[in-house]
Amino acid sequence: MKYKDIWARIDLRLWAVLLFVWFLAIGLRWPYLSFVEINSDSLSPYLSALRFWMLGFSDPPNPESDHWMWVSKVPWLFFADSLYELFAIRFVLGAFLAPMGAFCVYKMSSSLRYTGALACGIMLAIDKGLIDSLISSFRGYMAPEWIGVATCCLVLSSRKPNTYIPLVGFFVVVAGGHHPIALGCLLGLIALYPQYRRDRIFVFSLVLLCIAFVFRIIWMVQIFQCDTGGWSCLETIAMGSSESLNGMELGFRIAHDRFWTELGFGSVLVVVGIVFAWKERFFGWMILSLLGILLLGFSISTLRPYHLRIIALPMYVFSILGWQKIGRISWFVWSICILGIWFGSADIIGVQGGIQVHDTFSKKIIQKEGPFWFSGAEESDIYPAAVGLSSVLAGCSKTKYSSFPQQKIVVFHPQTVEFVLPSELDESQLSAGHDWAVTIFPASAVSIVPKK
Repeated sequence: MKYKDIWARIDLRLWAVLLFVWFLAIGLRWPYLSFVEINSDSLSPYLSALRFWMLGFSDPPNPESDHWMWVSKVPWLFFADSLYELFAIRFVLGAFLAPMGAFCVYKMSSSLRYTGALACGIMLAIDKGLIDSLISSFRGYMAPEWIGVATCCLVLSSRKPNTYIPLVGFFVVVAGGHHPIALGCLLGLIALYPQYRRDRIFVFSLVLLCIAFVFRIIWMVQIFQCDTGGWSCLETIAMGSSESLNGMELGFRIAHDRFWTELGFGSVLVVVGIVFAWKERFFGWMILSLLGILLLGFSISTLRPYHLRIIALPMYVFSILGWQKIGRISWFVWSICILGIWFGSADIIGVQGGIQVHDTFSKKIIQKEGPFWFSGAEESDIYPAAVGLSSVLAGCSKTKYSSFPQQKIVVFHPQTVEFVLPSELDESQLSAGHDWAVTIFPASAVSIVPKK
């Protein structure tokens, strides 16, 4: 193919829309980068990825997820020299939801393709719920992004079903590895039955699903070995976040928090647009995915409003497609919707400076001679493992640290660090360094008891 032919096939207007909404999403998220919560929930995927590089293996960061949550983070450690850069990568990748949504609308539209794509991308860029997911500990897991990838594969399957239909289920399982509620989207695969009827697609899809589920199966087998044994172990984990709320209370909270609070009066137009889109292709996949999330959440009394952020991209896509049915005036509706989301949603609340403080402490540690064991003061919000991760990203060797408390115990105070002897701290204070020690040393070699 000649270069002229390749250039002629490039849709410059589409690329302009995709780049615009991506940069817009990055620009709107960037001021919140310093608000990222630094704790065991937000750092656990990255610590597990580092454990893989250090020890050659790693368990899932928490009982509810599986290995996919840290596997997807492994390459990031190559490109970051600090916590700030690590979460900057997370923010940039999270902003990809906007161009992915715009692309889906463009591919599925028969009219107003560019304006519809632009509107969808802007809505995803300004959704404060999605921005909150980037800064709020476990909400920062990447389930919305992977469901977005699954939606793109679904859209692309219109021309190449053999290639892309099998990937839909695969990426849904990957999303479930980040947040188990995303596994509810597997119900949406029922709507793809006509495509799965082809033998090649069905077999390939089944193989990919089995591959994707390997991590979950391995982890479930390990969970079965807990003290209570068998299914009771799974029940304990599944019901660990349950609430004593009835279905009506849960439903009202979802409608209020996810829609009215996070999307303002624009939420009404989003929902109406989805209703209008009921005849669109793949609408069944979206609505069954939504139903699957609701059923899974209700079944374990663990449904939270932010769980609906997982399918934010397909919901916006079908809302745009629904409003396109009223013709050119739909751009006016989209404008009102965007204004409603921007001005009607609640502000994001958070504490600023957590990343920078931990990076600052890691620089102080790098300048001192080790080996160290970490501890934290009661009044301090410093997460010792975050300081350790930051130092390793900056090039610090693990020989700087010890697998048990030695003569140099680093105590993190709110504004400074203190070096004390093990005898000056009790066992509960010494245990603060355990999370970091088991990240870079085998668990069997780690002890919180000083060795004589």
